[in-house]
Amino acid sequence: MIITDDETPSSPDKGSVTTPLLGNASTSATAPPAYTPRQNGPAPIGTAQAPYPNHVFVERRQSAGHRFCRAFLVAFGIWILASALLGSILDNGAIHAHWDYPTVPGVSADHCVTSWPSEEKNNGMFASFPYSVNVSFDIPLPTETLLLLSQGSLSNGNLQVTTSPNIKDSAHVQVVVNYHRKAIRDQAKICLVQREKGEEGVGIFTPRWQSDHADSRTERLLFDVVLTLPRSSSGLYINRLHTDVNNFEQDLESLKDIIKFGHLDLKGTNGRIHAKTLSAEQATLTTTNAVISADYLVSWTTTAHTTNALITGSFKSQESVNLKTTNGPIRAQVEIEAGSSTGTKKVSLQTTNDPIDVGIVLTTQSGSGGDLSVTASTTSGHLTASIQSLPIDAALAFTGTTTNSGAMLKLPSTFDGDFDVRTTNAAATVHRVNPHERDPASKDRVRTIQSSPNSRKTRATGSVFWGPKNTRRGKAVLRTTNGAADIYL
Repeated sequence: MIITDDETPSSPDKGSVTTPLLGNASTSATAPPAYTPRQNGPAPIGTAQAPYPNHVFVERRQSAGHRFCRAFLVAFGIWILASALLGSILDNGAIHAHWDYPTVPGVSADHCVTSWPSEEKNNGMFASFPYSVNVSFDIPLPTETLLLLSQGSLSNGNLQVTTSPNIKDSAHVQVVVNYHRKAIRDQAKICLVQREKGEEGVGIFTPRWQSDHADSRTERLLFDVVLTLPRSSSGLYINRLHTDVNNFEQDLESLKDIIKFGHLDLKGTNGRIHAKTLSAEQATLTTTNAVISADYLVSWTTTAHTTNALITGSFKSQESVNLKTTNGPIRAQVEIEAGSSTGTKKVSLQTTNDPIDVGIVLTTQSGSGGDLSVTASTTSGHLTASIQSLPIDAALAFTGTTTNSGAMLKLPSTFDGDFDVRTTNAAATVHRVNPHERDPASKDRVRTIQSSPNSRKTRATGSVFWGPKNTRRGKAVLRTTNGAADIYL
């Protein structure tokens, strides 16, 4: 409303009060306007008056809780429809998405399986997976490196290495894919792979799977892989066998007298590695959260590493044996054959929170001499070490440590050198096994043992030797805390 100078409104009387809804309230004598019924039909444009001009209409709003429930029910309905649609797509066709496949540095994939053979219904050991398909590859031999790879979130299964007289001049790789649904199976890529020149094999690649489906059981794959190598009376030499398979168990049958490996490199995660009898120049066995075991492994150097699991077996080497785990025991028999090579041979055993129980033998072609270094370390676990055989005039350096448990070392009568045994809150004791032993060199020497325990008997030092010239030849150190420490001479 625009106000001009000529239309200046007069000020209301001070004694009266006017309100928009109630009119002039200065007197109660004025009667309210008469009620006029609302006319049917539309009011003329421009002259219409709003009905009930003296009333204010307030819209009743829903409560916040009621609005939330309505929104939740709508969202839930949308989710149900989307899940049904996605389930139909997964069950009846390919998954329309781009998945991230892991890569292996330096490895290229070629000749991947594009059409699957007819599926079979499973029974027996793989009955939990209703269907399977079977594909195979032949890799010509010899080759610089034979590769077997498996990567990705759906990587899971078993790898077996065996031999057959029916295989000639090639390595035969058979892959059985066990599955619930074709759409999930089709996400696997099984290919011939190459690394550098002369390095080839088979790779299994699955995507980095991220699924929100409740029924994840049907979104699993299980790969059963068998590598079959030729078996002949003349034997077979494989320059290098390299495996890198996630979530796979690896089993190698008795191959010692059939196949000689130059480099045997078995790598996995969350799956055990078991070798029956093997022969290699260099053997490296690596996994996590699973056992490493070897019935009899012969190699120039041996390395076995895992975590949270046991390492056990019999290992024979000409240079070194290195066994390492965490939160798992080590139970091993180790033979070091010095042969004609020079230098110190090494045995290293390391774990945490579990015991070490090891027997060690050092041999030489001449039956004398040789240098051997042994370290055995754990925490909160018993340490038991026995040097079962040592050549005459061999130099042994042994260091064994643990905590909060007992420690025991047995040395053969051929050991010459110093010893140092200590503990806390317990006794350190030197035991002489046979006071009347004969000279192992048949020289009519007399064995001397000198020991000096401290006043608290928690430490004993001394030396043992056949003749004065051997007093400093070797050294044995045994240490623990809160447990007895015993050395047997």
